[in-house]
Amino acid sequence: MSDRPHVVVLGAGVLGLTDAFELRERGYKVTILARDLPQDTFAQTFASPWAGANWCSFATLEDKANQRRDAITFQKWLELHRQLPPEVMAMVDFTDINPTKREAKDVWFSSLVPDFSVLPNGDGTGAHAIKYKSFTISVPLYTRWLVSELTATKPTLMSAARAGPPVDIRRCSTMQSLAAVRSLIPTCTLVVNATGVGAGDLADVRDSNVYPIRGQTVLVKVPSFKAPSMGARCVMKLGSPANYVIPRARSGEVILGGSFDIRQSSTTPSTELAETIMRECAKLVPEIVPPGKTWRDIPVISHNIGLRPAREGGVRVELEVLKNDAKPLTVVHSYGIGPAGYQASFGIAKEVADLIDAHAQQVRPHL
Repeated sequence: MSDRPHVVVLGAGVLGLTDAFELRERGYKVTILARDLPQDTFAQTFASPWAGANWCSFATLEDKANQRRDAITFQKWLELHRQLPPEVMAMVDFTDINPTKREAKDVWFSSLVPDFSVLPNGDGTGAHAIKYKSFTISVPLYTRWLVSELTATKPTLMSAARAGPPVDIRRCSTMQSLAAVRSLIPTCTLVVNATGVGAGDLADVRDSNVYPIRGQTVLVKVPSFKAPSMGARCVMKLGSPANYVIPRARSGEVILGGSFDIRQSSTTPSTELAETIMRECAKLVPEIVPPGKTWRDIPVISHNIGLRPAREGGVRVELEVLKNDAKPLTVVHSYGIGPAGYQASFGIAKEVADLIDAHAQQVRPHL
């Protein structure tokens, strides 16, 4: 392992954490530097803590790259959910409502997910709907598990026999450039740029294609969804406006959404929008309303704003050598996935690690 790069991952959102997981599992020494850490559950400057995280692929039939990323993540989550507690990750019924009629041949993942079916029109779920089983996760608990695997001396769910040393996770309040990482980690030989919308501000990146997508959600309490027998379910109604009900696994917490405000970055929730979200989501899943009550009586935990890190042209996963420093710096970019960070996370992490493996193999004779 001594001839492998010391990789510094810049950013601790879901992509940064999952990239680090994959790299440690492959035997690399990894350090994470980030302004916002997973325990910063009220930080509004990144999206990962606020997400209604589930696996509901947005990839079209033509979009093979994102199909691959999402499929890899689905297969990985199939492994993990057998070992993680149900309050962290659970497989539940999904209903996906869309303005466009779809048959199984129109949905690339129809043969990937269990129990896929096309619902008949007029069944009360919407004009055009599909149903299947898929995953939801509790973001606070899932990211806490990722951190525990990264930092444990003996991780439990990664291949511990070949895993690298425990990952050092450090808070770094300011980072003006990727090259500046070397001043903090002199042994760094490769940087993974998982800075999300921050990639637009780094002096040696300045990616003008990145932008935030503001999302407002309401986190509510639905105690009955803790029990498998009570039928916790996920409903995604796409279109304009979009509404969704995403249980945080079987934790008893549920995300209601939402908004999709492109290039907006205000972090102040709208009371009017929050009421609209709750009212419309109660129509989609009446079980979130306490018995004998109305949508106004749903127990609210918090009103949330998250800034999804999107990018014109889609996610950037590529290796680049920056030569604007006295010593060239090898960078693998990993940002710009927008609202699909969790469902694509392990697929993107595999691409990042494959690029680093190939680079390490090329430079090894010269080390």
